[in-house]
Amino acid sequence: LRGVVHVSREHTPIITLSDRLSTETTDALAALISMRGFNEGTTEKVKAVPRHELPTIMDKLLERAKEEQEWGKPAIAFPLLTVAKVDSDQAKQFANFLMKLPGAQVKAPIVPLIQNEPWAVPVLAKWEAAADVSDQVKKAIKMGREGM
Repeated sequence: LRGVVHVSREHTPIITLSDRLSTETTDALAALISMRGFNEGTTEKVKAVPRHELPTIMDKLLERAKEEQEWGKPAIAFPLLTVAKVDSDQAKQFANFLMKLPGAQVKAPIVPLIQNEPWAVPVLAKWEAAADVSDQVKKAIKMGREGM
């Protein structure tokens, strides 16, 4: 097992020996962290992760996601979406995270990334009704709905 996976400019460990994760989980998390777009190989690695370790992966990714100041198309969105596609419980976790974002942080490019996901319906509804979400985001939501 890799003892520590380092990510970011600060080299903050995302997993440590104390996490005691399986090799499959460690490999999947390393692949997720390096994602810059969707990747079927990484999705397959996540599918190989023991189900009881998926919440740990989501928690680690959400820790990184909290560092984002704008949610347009941040790199961390792709690993989060990948895990959400594999497990519905983790999709709910991601949806809850997105719903708690300050409206000013939400940017229009995130809408097409999540608009076709069933778990995103309440997220998009909340953003559309929120006073602090930009008109550009609301327009993207409307366009996405009309394009379906």
